Amino acid sequence: MKKIYHSALQEELSIKNEILMCKNNGDIVRKVDICNGLHKDFESCDVLYSEPAWLDGYQKFMERSNSQSTYKNYLSALCEIIESTSSPIWLVIGKHAHKKLLTPDRIERVKIHNYWTTLLGWNDDNEYSFNTNYDFINQIAERYERTGDFCCGYGNTGKIFKEHGKGFVMSDINGKCIYYIAKELMGYEDSVS
Repeated sequence: MKKIYHSALQEELSIKNEILMCKNNGDIVRKVDICNGLHKDFESCDVLYSEPAWLDGYQKFMERSNSQSTYKNYLSALCEIIESTSSPIWLVIGKHAHKKLLTPDRIERVKIHNYWTTLLGWNDDNEYSFNTNYDFINQIAERYERTGDFCCGYGNTGKIFKEHGKGFVMSDINGKCIYYIAKELMGYEDSVS
């Protein structure tokens, strides 16, 4: 699976099927709206990393998934996730959301798709040296055994962890993303009737 990024700035992949969940060899991907809470599967993760939607793209993601959650509720859900875990958690976030989240332990700069933005961290005192989001994900994959990504898009975080022989739990609000990850990363095959 090559790195394909699910972005509001680009057309989504032409995927017709959706699924709610797939499990394979301990890895899990499922459709979840985090505004309804983080799924208990994430309790098995020793690090959380995600690239949540930015304000400008949020409505596009809601349309793609036929969902109604507001951005205000989404930011509240992110705060609840941060508060609920003692595991390291890292979020690539836009400045419009930065001040609405709980005060991070760490603020780093990271390049994502050739643009610099903010990487916020909680509960992690480890030192990292990176430029891009993929550099950073590779470094946490070297250090941790199982990642959780609750806004996973097309699953690049899980792909990188899998390349390191590590495990993942991922979720997204869009069932087409779940189908893509299941097919491309987990060996899912459509049932034939």
